Amino acid sequence: ILYIDATSEQTLETDLQTIAPAMVGNSPQATLRWLTRKQEEWLLFFDNADDTKLDISTFFPSCTFGNILSTTHNQELCTYASMHCIQAGPRMTKF
Repeated sequence: ILYIDATSEQTLETDLQTIAPAMVGNSPQATLRWLTRKQEEWLLFFDNADDTKLDISTFFPSCTFGNILSTTHNQELCTYASMHCIQAGPRMTKF
């Protein structure tokens, strides 16, 4: 499971560039290439993808394996969900 803070483009790029081993490069693009060549299951978890101006799909590896999960509080961003968009219920309050 590879966690990505998708709050902003800067946090997204910072997290992506730290995922891949140092030997493949130190950039978001190097990480995406590394995941594309990995040919085994992985999960990219994009958390807090709430910014409608940030197209997180440009940070999705283009391959037929691996999985992507993103969380958002903004229902408009379900357009990036090619398979499923699941709406969570209201938050529970603490007593």
